[in-house]
Amino acid sequence: MKCIGLICSLCLMVMGFQANADSGSDGAGGDLKDKVWTLSEGREPTPSTLDDLAWMEGTWVGSRGPGHTVQHVILAEEVGHMPGFVRSWQGDTVLFYEITTFAEVGDHVAYRVKHFNYDLTGWEEREQVIHRPLLGKGKGMLRFNGITFEQTDEDSFTVYFRIPEGPNEGEILVIPFERLKYST
Repeated sequence: MKCIGLICSLCLMVMGFQANADSGSDGAGGDLKDKVWTLSEGREPTPSTLDDLAWMEGTWVGSRGPGHTVQHVILAEEVGHMPGFVRSWQGDTVLFYEITTFAEVGDHVAYRVKHFNYDLTGWEEREQVIHRPLLGKGKGMLRFNGITFEQTDEDSFTVYFRIPEGPNEGEILVIPFERLKYST
């Protein structure tokens, strides 16, 4: 797992992700580190269902700077899962893909992720999946282990991701997303 964290951290640096830990602020007077909770802080999974995540269904597009786009597609809940797909690219270069699922696990929801390079070689070992239980929820706020999704309005949300290991360990990445609306 340490190797994956280091690879993720190095990849994010190479791709030009900038952590907003320099300011330490979320722009609204709050501390970014308070936005993201972890199991290591003694927190337990929060009872929840996928109904708590219904607002996330859709296609979302975020930016990490000029020419660097992140797209997250989240499908509707079926049989206890909300599968998704993430792609990140800069210019004409794919940086990585993720296959994701929000799944009901016992009495709570977990966010599960597998990462892939542009050629679909995996970051994690074949049988390994990153498993992030939901640790807290509120109106439009979902705090999974190490990552928070905060709804800013009906058609936007912000992701706060704590870098788990490596040279930027503990820094918080902030990625704002907007709902992609298709014209009919």
